Amino acid sequence: MKTELDPKLAWGAIALLIVAVALGYYFFFRTPAGELTPEQAGAGKPMRPGELPPGTPPPPWASTPPNTPQTQ
Repeated sequence: MKTELDPKLAWGAIALLIVAVALGYYFFFRTPAGELTPEQAGAGKPMRPGELPPGTPPPPWASTPPNTPQTQ
């Protein structure tokens, strides 16, 4: 007994699945305005290369060595 699936039905199911995924994305991941602002996404203000956010200490290799003499 061989059962074959109608190609129109298969393509219809694929199209319905694509539409369902697109609607799910639209309703769950987009705001009413259509875009997430950096504040809504938790990204804060944009940073330029080489800038650090406030409160972040510089990396050890970026700090200058102290000029105080070492006494023992």
